[in-house]
Amino acid sequence: MTTRYRHLQFTKELLEKYPLLNKKLAFNDVYIDSVWIKGIENTTKTPKINFSDEEKNTAILFKYLTNYTTKQLPEIDQYKLNSEDNFMAFSPLFEAGKTESYHKLSNEKYIRLTSSRIQYISPTTYNNNKWYLGFIYWMLFLSALLIFGTVLHNIFRKLFALNLPVTKGWQEIDELLLKDNDLNSLLFVIGSPGSGKLSRFKKLIKKKAIKGKNGAVLVMDENNPDKSNVFIADMILIPENADEAKTDQHWIDMQDAALNKDYPLVIVNHFEYDIKNPSTNATKLNFMEALLQRNKSKIVIISTVHPVNFLDSLNQQELYKTEDMRQPEHDLERWHVLLGHFRIVIEKLQTVHSELDTTTPLLKKILMMETQSGHFLKKMQEPIINRIKKLPQEDLALIDGDSLAFKMQITSHYFYMYVWQSLTKEEKFLLYDLAEDGLVNPYDDYNLTLLISKGIITKDDGILRLFNKGFRNFILTAIGNSEAIKIRNQIKDNGNWKNLKTPLIILIVAILAFLFTSQQEAYSTVIKYLTILSVGVPAVLKFFTMFSADKADKG
Repeated sequence: MTTRYRHLQFTKELLEKYPLLNKKLAFNDVYIDSVWIKGIENTTKTPKINFSDEEKNTAILFKYLTNYTTKQLPEIDQYKLNSEDNFMAFSPLFEAGKTESYHKLSNEKYIRLTSSRIQYISPTTYNNNKWYLGFIYWMLFLSALLIFGTVLHNIFRKLFALNLPVTKGWQEIDELLLKDNDLNSLLFVIGSPGSGKLSRFKKLIKKKAIKGKNGAVLVMDENNPDKSNVFIADMILIPENADEAKTDQHWIDMQDAALNKDYPLVIVNHFEYDIKNPSTNATKLNFMEALLQRNKSKIVIISTVHPVNFLDSLNQQELYKTEDMRQPEHDLERWHVLLGHFRIVIEKLQTVHSELDTTTPLLKKILMMETQSGHFLKKMQEPIINRIKKLPQEDLALIDGDSLAFKMQITSHYFYMYVWQSLTKEEKFLLYDLAEDGLVNPYDDYNLTLLISKGIITKDDGILRLFNKGFRNFILTAIGNSEAIKIRNQIKDNGNWKNLKTPLIILIVAILAFLFTSQQEAYSTVIKYLTILSVGVPAVLKFFTMFSADKADKG
């Protein structure tokens, strides 16, 4: 296009200087640069320029997608050489090689201008004395392309958390740890609320799949506890402070039964209870140390959270407080020594994927998807579906699927709150980030993998999701403003944007620098639109904020 423009300008200036050139073709005192204009001659032959429909359509598209407009090349119709208003014709725009231009004179003759071959030519190793330069070029180009592709591939894998460990086979290992009587003497079972941790052990005991200390046959009769040789120590009985622990009879009786009777299996249930209370944790720690030192029972701890991770998280939060407001630090060293004897088993929140087809009603699909994870939700599935089936057809037509999902969220509010409160601040951060924009911080792969193992996050075809839509809505709407603000601030400080901000800014600056040096008109256009957006978008956002503020005031 630049060559065409220069040919047009050259022809106009030539005719202005030599107006008689239209009658008599003569070139006196005409100097050319041998690049844009390499040759100039007169000819009587009508130029034969053939354009295919594809070339015409491509040229039209090129015109609308670039800054070259008719104001640069006015009154030129390169496809109609015989039209009266046509005084210039060009070779096809996308034809390789030199550019040719034909100026039509009044005497039916033409001035033919040609340029050098100024298009970019790919380096080659043929027909060139310096063949090695082409070889070096292609090697560098392919190497750079390979490096760029590798870096881009790794960025996308990291951004979308595709580098997480594959959890295939993990459940089989946990199953082995549960049933192998040489490995299950000291177990720490972690699972989210609703995963059925205790009921799983009851089933294993009933099936005689596990044995107690020294190979003892386990008996668990809930109707007749005297016949049972399995003791369940429920940590919900722990008093709130140390003084009450010395006088609370329920707690004293439970300790006596666990420590002084020869039960071949002791199950410590609700281990996470009141874990934010330093006094409760100290009492719990003393009890567990005494139980472990006794060494007369197999011990199974059932918890919704790993206590070391939780206590470490609490200690980190205490550091942000002033010294006079801090709680005593939890004794992490003693916890590490105690739990160092236990093997960790992760009990997954089981998700039962029901077979759904195109004939399944939408309401049933939504209900089944919302209640397919965990025994708490699963118990409601069939009764609710059967009840809805009995509704009149006119009522069924009025039921909205999203509203029904919201109703299930309200019904399960405290279950979701139980799940949420069992998480560490790091796990809450990951879940809020995933619920908000579908992305997570991939650098915290330990907690992310733990959430996947618990079943709170599902991974289908490499895509990370929460176990149902209701829990996602709960996180975004019902966790409380103060906690949500804290998590949003953490996301701003540690989220994906912080990691990508610097490279994206560098990329944008590089693009603008390229446009400024090579396409100044395009650069001016881009800057113009960016200026409009930078002024307009904040104004629009402020406009909508005014309405939300008024609405909040009225509420």
